[in-house]
Amino acid sequence: SELASEIVRGVETGVPREVYGNVRNAGMIDGLPDDACVEVPCVADAHGVRPTRVGAIPPQTLALNRTFLNVVELTVRAALEQRRDLVYRAALLDPNTAATLPADRIVALCDDLLAAHGDLIPEGIRRG
Repeated sequence: SELASEIVRGVETGVPREVYGNVRNAGMIDGLPDDACVEVPCVADAHGVRPTRVGAIPPQTLALNRTFLNVVELTVRAALEQRRDLVYRAALLDPNTAATLPADRIVALCDDLLAAHGDLIPEGIRRG
């Protein structure tokens, strides 16, 4: 991919390249949990790839990110606990989904997607 090529060029040549990468927050963006995955600018050079601390972001952007993190956390819990009800709750909480479909259609969509993915979905979620 183009991103991988940029990283390799930066590491091999030592000429810094800016790429964007998904990393553990660990204080990269203020106000988000340390264990959240965030996309931040990274420098790729002879020392490897290092994320750049972003710090504070506008409050409305922080609020939007927190909203999406709530959906992600519920989705991860659904997978780990194999709970179909948490799949529904995550989808119902998602701002885009909630703005697009009524609740009954969101649940039906989840059911259709879970059925379509079959054995790729943990058994506990498939059973409901």
